[in-house]
Amino acid sequence: MKELKKIDKKSLTKIVSLFCGIAGFLFVFLAALFVAINIILQKDFVGSALAVTMLNLGISLLLAVFLSFVFAGVGWIIGWLSGIVYNAYAARYGGIKMELIDIETKNEVENKVEVK
Repeated sequence: MKELKKIDKKSLTKIVSLFCGIAGFLFVFLAALFVAINIILQKDFVGSALAVTMLNLGISLLLAVFLSFVFAGVGWIIGWLSGIVYNAYAARYGGIKMELIDIETKNEVENKVEVK
């Protein structure tokens, strides 16, 4: 049984901000895609649906790129705070206990000699 006593805040912030940035980009882009589909499917739309859809997707793509950086920044803050809270809690009450096993690689298995 092993115990996770401390988390490196810098590595945690990198991972959390990456996931939040990707999630932010996908969220905004999918929302824009649904709006574009809604515009195209409207029967009483006045004007060029294609022009409005292309403008919507262009602006949404720029917004998605901008907001992905905002989401990544928020993720960085969340990761940093989570690292601080976990490290303080683990120092006082103990960390997460895990049972870890070694996984043999294919080469190690092939190099073993069977004894009969």
